[in-house]
Formats: sequence, C-alpha cells, structure tokens
Amino acid sequence: MHRFFTLYRLFRFVINSYYRKLILIPTWSVTVLIIGTLNLTIYGSSLLDEASKARKANPRGMTPGQEELLRKLGKKDKKDFTKSIVGQVTDSSGNIVPNAKVFIQSIQNKTITVLITDQEGLYSIFGLDPKHDFQVFAEKGKLSSKSTTVSSFLNRSNNLVNLKLSSLGEKPEELKKDFIKKNVEISTEEGTKLQGDWYPPSGKYNNPTPAVLLLAGSGERRKVWHTFINEKLLNNELGVLSIDLEEVNSSLVDRGDLARLELSLIDIEAVIKWLKSQKLIDPFRIAIVGVDFGANLAFAASGKYENVRSAVMISGNLNETHQMVKDIPNFQPHSILYIATQGDKSSVSSVAYFERKTGFPRQTQIFPGSKSRGSQVLIEIPEASRLVVEWLQKTLE
Repeated sequence: MHRFFTLYRLFRFVINSYYRKLILIPTWSVTVLIIGTLNLTIYGSSLLDEASKARKANPRGMTPGQEELLRKLGKKDKKDFTKSIVGQVTDSSGNIVPNAKVFIQSIQNKTITVLITDQEGLYSIFGLDPKHDFQVFAEKGKLSSKSTTVSSFLNRSNNLVNLKLSSLGEKPEELKKDFIKKNVEISTEEGTKLQGDWYPPSGKYNNPTPAVLLLAGSGERRKVWHTFINEKLLNNELGVLSIDLEEVNSSLVDRGDLARLELSLIDIEAVIKWLKSQKLIDPFRIAIVGVDFGANLAFAASGKYENVRSAVMISGNLNETHQMVKDIPNFQPHSILYIATQGDKSSVSSVAYFERKTGFPRQTQIFPGSKSRGSQVLIEIPEASRLVVEWLQKTLE
C-alpha cells in the first residue's frame, strides 16, 4: 500500500491531466449520440411511413416487373378467383357426342363463346367472371340440349354442367320451375275471342320488361311454340304470349287470303293493346316472331304499330304481304330479322324485297342445304333458334 501512494504522488500530475480528458470525451460522445438519435427519429419516422405505404400498395413485396410476370402466368390471388364450366355432351341414349357445339352465354353482357367437344364429348372453359350469370347449351346437327344456368349466386369456382342432346320436336318438356303459364282469352273489335298462352315475367327485378308475341303458321296452333318457349325464351327476363289466329274464326278462311290478313291485323292490334296493359311489361318493347302466315303479320305489324320494336320473319311470303301493306299509311317496317332456307324458293326470293322496305337494324340468314319451312325451321335447325334469341336480346335491350 505504501508503494502505491508513493507511485501516485510521483505521477499525480499526469493522472489528473488524463482524468480531465476522460471526462470530456464521454460528454461529447453523449451530445453527439443525442443529436444523432433525434435525427434518426425524425428521418426514420418518414422512412417508416413510406415503407408502410409501399407494403400496402404491394403486399407481396414484388417489383412491377414481377407483378406483370405473375399476371401473365395466370397466378392470381384468392380474392381474384374466376369461374370455370366443364362437362360432357351425350345423346338421349347416353352415348358421348364428339364435335358438338357448346354455347356459353353471359347474360349480363350478351356475349357468347362457342366450344367444340373433344373425342370424349368433353368441353371446358376457364377464367369466367364470377359476377356474371351464364347460360350453357349444346347443339349438333338437328339435336339440341336444354339450357342450364350457372348463377353468380353460386360462390363456386368449378361448375360441372353435363348436357344431353335431343330433337327439339321430340316431346314437350315440363314447364320450367318458377315460371307460370296462364290460359288467356283476348277479345277483338270483330267480336272474336283469341285463345292464348301467357307466360308473365318473373318480376324478380321489379323493372318494366319486354314482351314477345309468337304467331304460328297456317293450319298450326299455338302448341307448336311450347318447346321453343320452354327451352329458349323462359331463361330471359321477358313476357311471352303465343296465340291462335286462324282456327278461332273459321269463317276467315272462306273470305280469301287478303280478308284473312286484314282481319288478322285487327287481331294483332287487340293483342298489342292487351300486352300493353299487363303488369311489368314495357309498352314500347314488344317483339313479334312469326312463321309462315304469322311471319307476314309480323312484317306488317312492324311497320304499322309504333309499339312493335322488333320482329322476326321466318318463311315469309311476298305476294300475301305486299297486298296487305300497300294501303297502310306511313308504313315503316324496322328492326327485322329474316330467316329462310335455301330450298324454300318463295321465301328466298321474297327476302330482297323485304330488306329494301326495312329500316335499320336488319339482318338476313339463309340456311343452305335445307328445305324446311315455317316452324320446322326452328325444330330442324337449332342454330336458327339461337339466332332468334340473340336478335331479341340485341334489339329489346
């Protein structure tokens, strides 16, 4: 201990000098540390805010190039799931049907995608908008399936829809569920009473909807429309009316074609008036679809009544129609789809005249390789039925 104090006295000056310096060094260090911490707090807070925003904008932490590559590869988030529809097409005996056309129709935007089944009768489509409703049906030659709806309310990514083909005229199907058919009687100014089948709109959207009037050919009754209505029209939000014309008043047959046509036009006027009075029907969105004799009436009504917004004329006859419309004042037919088969010479030769008289929009379809006429066109050529539905959707929007 004595030696320690002796050494301390000898080196006291040096020790005290370094002691002062040691005190100063921590003081400056603490000051610099405090200033640095304040800067880091202010600047670091800004960086943290920017980083937080970047994480929200790009939660996966990918560069724009990586995001684009991911989109191209089709790898989507679970939130961005899409729908797929797959299935198999068979005939009424259960045999697979290759090379059949499968139609995927979006109800919202009216687009149709056409697929072809493979050798196993299989078809598939992916990447469909889950917010859309889709109608799915198949056709091959003279065979057609009933339409199936894939609803947007089904929160399901994969949807299996198997389709069975049968002849459109094989046998009438049971009326689809949730639809009502009413037998109606409509009185005309001539005192006749027209018998009809009325399918009112469902009213699920509670908005005014279009109506379609179906007119059969000579010698036919309204029952010829049953399958077409059930398979092609009831999936659309509209009212449908089919009526009997000629058989209701047999005296018309004995008064000649011209008188029959003129009186039938009066009947059509009464039917249009009846449609306008129906609940949920838009009085200015009425369409008329006619075959054979009914086609001539559809053409005449299109140019005479302003409530008729659209028409379809299947197998029309020029001679009868010209005699009927020549004295109608301000006759302006418009928005008409003309359908005929190549083997129906009288209808094909009439189309050019009808087109010249018709305002836009207008469309003509001549089906080659067939001699079908009237309602048989819809039964034997499934594509004709699809064309009619597409025309109605487009012109009644």
